[in-house]
Amino acid sequence: SDPVASPGFRPAGTRVRVTLPTIQFVDPKVVVSLVVKNEYSLPDTAKDVRSVLLVLAGELAPGEPLRVAEMYAAIMSVQGVLNATVELPTIDVNPISLRHCVRIDPDTLFIT
Repeated sequence: SDPVASPGFRPAGTRVRVTLPTIQFVDPKVVVSLVVKNEYSLPDTAKDVRSVLLVLAGELAPGEPLRVAEMYAAIMSVQGVLNATVELPTIDVNPISLRHCVRIDPDTLFIT
């Protein structure tokens, strides 16, 4: 019944309290500058980049950091993106604790 030595396991009859993770938004904001291919429009491509970034952050498990390298990979996977610069955050965003989920607030996600 040692939770440190056997995380996730409890003896039969033990009460276990399960709580939802706490959401931790990237602070202060996410800023991405795009260069799109000639045959693509910036507004449409920016909309697609916005979607993939929100999905990327939305799939992070509690305690998992949001890595800038993974943001670049997600951005570059969008059709029409020629180049991109993630201006903010400049380093990986680590959750405060293993009970926190890092997320991107749609209101503070800026793509230019």
